[in-house]
Amino acid sequence: MSTSNPAKFVIPDVSTPRTYGIMNIVFASLLLLCNLGTAGWYLVAPTFKKGMEHAQAGLNAQIETSRKNKLDTLKRAVAAATAEPEKAKAQAAVAEFEALPKPPLNSMTMGFSASEDRRIVAFNLFDIAIAMILNLVMLISGVGLLRLKEGGRRAAVFVAGTKLVKLAIFLIVSLAFLIPLQSKLMEAEIAPVRAQIQGQPGGASAAFFMTPQVMAAISTSSVVLFVIIAAIYPILVLVMLTKPRVKAACQTAKASGLE
Repeated sequence: MSTSNPAKFVIPDVSTPRTYGIMNIVFASLLLLCNLGTAGWYLVAPTFKKGMEHAQAGLNAQIETSRKNKLDTLKRAVAAATAEPEKAKAQAAVAEFEALPKPPLNSMTMGFSASEDRRIVAFNLFDIAIAMILNLVMLISGVGLLRLKEGGRRAAVFVAGTKLVKLAIFLIVSLAFLIPLQSKLMEAEIAPVRAQIQGQPGGASAAFFMTPQVMAAISTSSVVLFVIIAAIYPILVLVMLTKPRVKAACQTAKASGLE
């Protein structure tokens, strides 16, 4: 009597690989466009910064000119006063105006130092290059899944697994290196603006959100949230495309020549 067990028959699931094939094509296309846009930003950022610096210089000059004109007007009122009470009142207005803190000269290029740092740029460009390769393979795997190709399923699973590893590396590098470095670079730019804001009415609360600790906490929360959201789809791909019925659909199509 034979003790061998017959192979268990699995009903192929053709809808799941095709559904994920469509999603791979859509997501990969959108991500590739985002990758190209981000890479393009690094090319135009220096030119954009120069334009913003020119606009900032013009704005600062206007603010200083307006303040000087106002002070000159008040001083002329002192010179024109004939009666002693009128003159004292005009002098008090001058003293009051001179005691006012200067309005904060917000920098339009605040944050550019972080985006121009060679270490940060090198890491981001490397990350973009890897992402573009993975997204291109993801796009090709989507076409393969639509045709129930076993190679397409394996490629989709490979991309999903690699993206999870890439996200883990990105999280570690961001928390250990990028965020501390960006906070340090931003502090050099923000410190003068924060000092000006603190002298304004109600400026203490606004200045609090411009401290290095708060900025680092916001950046850390953003990175962690991004990684969690970005990991959802790759996890779904790993779970759904490794199910026996999905494997059977792609393998059956290959064996029957329906790929």
